[in-house]
Amino acid sequence: MSAGDEPLFGDLGEGVETGEVDVRYVRGEDPAFAVDVATAVLEPLALDPEQVVEGTPETSALTLEEHLHAGGVLVEHGIWQITPGVATDVEVDEVFVVVSGRATVENEGGPTLELAPGTVGTLRAGDRTVWRVHETLRKVYVATTPTEERPLPPGVWSQTGNITAYYPVSQDPADDPPRPAD
Repeated sequence: MSAGDEPLFGDLGEGVETGEVDVRYVRGEDPAFAVDVATAVLEPLALDPEQVVEGTPETSALTLEEHLHAGGVLVEHGIWQITPGVATDVEVDEVFVVVSGRATVENEGGPTLELAPGTVGTLRAGDRTVWRVHETLRKVYVATTPTEERPLPPGVWSQTGNITAYYPVSQDPADDPPRPAD
């Protein structure tokens, strides 16, 4: 942070430097978990019709975990899928591993990526891409986005030592994750 910048979450306590604080949101009660990527049920994501170039591609995803770092960057881990067709996108910083399917990703002013099972790839924030999906493609990803581009939903904050936890609040309190004892 430069001089004069305010910490994203206000005063975090004596001896705690902003860069050391990790604000986390974790699905479920336990931060350790395992998911079968091939059979995980994904939730549909609306694809803007203006992004569709050819065919009827559909996207879906499952967010596994999100970390909000005090520097204002949201780090998301998840599974994403797109069905055959051609669509455009503007990317965020991302590293991913293709689990199944095949696609060609044309990066405006950059390389064309041939994606197949086992491929590890990276995309950079602002990359303008064209996804030519030949077979339904499923990938595991880690993406980072500045929070000003993707605000967090309403939630509850709790702090223990140098860790601050964020718990989203749903419309139905029975769906809310457990909160730590104060």
